[in-house]
Amino acid sequence: MASQNRIDFECSGAQEWTLPGYGKQDVPKATPDELPKQPPAAPAIKGTPSTPVRPAVVPRPARGRGGYRGRIGRSSGVSPKPNLFGDSPAKSKWRGKLEPTGLVKLPAPFGTFKNEFFGVAGLTGSIRKPPGAHGRYEVFEEISRRTGAFIKPPFYNDNTIYLWGEPFQVAAAKDIILTIVAKCNNASKKKVVWEKIMAHSVSKEARVELKERYDARLQVLQKQPDSSSEFSDLMLFLWPKDGPSISDSLGSQLEALDNIRVKFNCHVFVPKDLPNHICAMGHNDEAMRQIVRRLRTKWTEVVANYVVKGKLYLVEPPTAMKSKIVVKKDARLAKPLLRGTPLQGPEAQQWPDRASLIQSKNNARLLSMVERCLKGVVVVRGHLRMRVNLGSFVLDQYRIPADDKPYYVLEEFREMILHEQTKGRLIPGLKVHKDELLARCYQATHLLQPYLSTAQSLSSAEPAFSVNFEFLGQSNSMLRLEAEFARSPGASEYETTQRRWLKPRQDGQSSDKRPPLQVAVIDFEKSDWQLELKSLEFYQASSIDAALRDFAGTIKFRSTATMHDISAKPERKVEFSQSAPVARFIEKSAIRYKIKGTNYTLEIARYDEYSRANASALSNKLPASYAGPFTTEPNTSWGASLFDPHWDNLLGEHANLAIGHAAQYDSSLESFFPARGAGGNSEKSQGFWAFVDTVKQVAGLMGPVRTTATSSGEKSRLGANSAMSVKPTTVQGRSSDSSPVMGTTDLAGLLNADLGTLF
Repeated sequence: MASQNRIDFECSGAQEWTLPGYGKQDVPKATPDELPKQPPAAPAIKGTPSTPVRPAVVPRPARGRGGYRGRIGRSSGVSPKPNLFGDSPAKSKWRGKLEPTGLVKLPAPFGTFKNEFFGVAGLTGSIRKPPGAHGRYEVFEEISRRTGAFIKPPFYNDNTIYLWGEPFQVAAAKDIILTIVAKCNNASKKKVVWEKIMAHSVSKEARVELKERYDARLQVLQKQPDSSSEFSDLMLFLWPKDGPSISDSLGSQLEALDNIRVKFNCHVFVPKDLPNHICAMGHNDEAMRQIVRRLRTKWTEVVANYVVKGKLYLVEPPTAMKSKIVVKKDARLAKPLLRGTPLQGPEAQQWPDRASLIQSKNNARLLSMVERCLKGVVVVRGHLRMRVNLGSFVLDQYRIPADDKPYYVLEEFREMILHEQTKGRLIPGLKVHKDELLARCYQATHLLQPYLSTAQSLSSAEPAFSVNFEFLGQSNSMLRLEAEFARSPGASEYETTQRRWLKPRQDGQSSDKRPPLQVAVIDFEKSDWQLELKSLEFYQASSIDAALRDFAGTIKFRSTATMHDISAKPERKVEFSQSAPVARFIEKSAIRYKIKGTNYTLEIARYDEYSRANASALSNKLPASYAGPFTTEPNTSWGASLFDPHWDNLLGEHANLAIGHAAQYDSSLESFFPARGAGGNSEKSQGFWAFVDTVKQVAGLMGPVRTTATSSGEKSRLGANSAMSVKPTTVQGRSSDSSPVMGTTDLAGLLNADLGTLF
């Protein structure tokens, strides 16, 4: 019985080691003497010729690598088992020569992309080399193992892969094969792309070589030739000394003229002994004439670009930043305001460093813009006037927030403000009540001093008066009339001393015809301010209609009891014919102070606007002779200006400049913003930054201040010894508002008008 068990074990071991490809072998029949006295079911093992076969003691072959690999057969007396090769049911169908269950059509003979097929399959996450597998068809074996289908590996020229198995097994195997084939097609496309890249690289190298030859030729044409006798034509172009220099306009090597050099194949350079001339040498007389015409055109272009219309809008980073910036608007104006809640947590901790970075960028942009524009302004002809105005900055054209949000974040608002298409202007409308404004100015003895030596104190400044007229009908878009009033020494009555007819700027101050310089600073904690160098267009009185000239002669000034108190209730002072074609007029009352230690003058002005009743609603329907009544209660706004009288002296030269000439003063920063008590080695921008600091101090006097009532009766921030009682600033209901309200709404107290020289 024990022997029988041993024989069964050896039979099972033989089946386990049956190798594919080894078929059933014919074994010689054993003689009766060699057969053991056992049932004839045990397998026979063929030994070596010199070793007798002992069936009773048969050693089991080792199963490790390099072990026994002899042929294993069965005695003729044993019936073979049905699955002799250990095939799967699907492979048995193939071995039984049954028809394929399915097939996969290949896009090309398998041999043409077999390497890509095996490579892609090896990179596919679902196909991995089975343990112990080796050989080129391991991919198909792994697919068969996973799906149960049998795949016949294709030969080199085969265009079809055949599969056997159950339908669901074949379908799963086909999906895997088709996925690999599709990726092989993409790999083929990558080959095409790579060929295109190679072609592009070759073209790029050709372009680089062509550019090198082009640059080498340019270097030759940029230099003065060794001998001028080789050229038949020579041309000299005199570059005007007044205006932009040759090097600043065209480059140190006249790089801006490279196109002319290449087109006409001529040398263009600045002679060493003639630094203000451009010399061209060539072999064609017609080419020289073309070059002259092009240089004249280039000169015109350079002057136009150099006299740049500089526009720059900046946002001053507030000390206490909040989460939102909104644009409050009505039918006419749109004003940015700081809203939302104060920054919290890490944002609040990082804000000082972030604000410092923003301020640094603002300073760099401000200095660059002002310096560049002042250099080019010397060639501008006309009536120029430079002022720093303080009031409220409003937007005429601006981009709405992203995703139609009702607010901006700071960086989004700064990006919008710096955009070229954004347009805005500064108009009268300070962010503080007039009583508080004047109280601050009267106490600012550290900054201000009386304008006239006869004034006893800052509160005793005497106002100056002027008026601006706008007309009905067509004249409204063509004309403005300004008149100034003054009192002769020893006289008690005011008389009209100056009359100016001006052409208004269309669409306010932000029209396409920009001023030579406009730098506006939006400050949510102080007053907004704007440095503007604008060109004014005056009309000669002789060119004005006779009826309007007669009207100008009828203007009179009427004194009132409170006219010398700029804080008193406004009363109309200007009188003229009721039938005059005037749409509205704006009376200006202004007091002036000197900035201590400087030559700068500060002017604080009140503007009282009187309009025809319903004239704004009926402006398109009113006849030129409309004589409806004016409003009795004016709309009042406040503004301020800061300037140096020396600016008017310098810019006054431009009014009488002849064509082709330039002003004779030095157009540097030091000419307009001299440093106080500085030595010869002082920084050139020192005076400019001192001026900017002065502007910010003045803006602080005119900025919003919050006053909150306390149970202990806390006094105003100005103290109990104020020169006059201070009216608290009106504040909106929301505690998150930054700017105080100048009336019943955020846009009250703003004056939308072109005031010419009055602001």
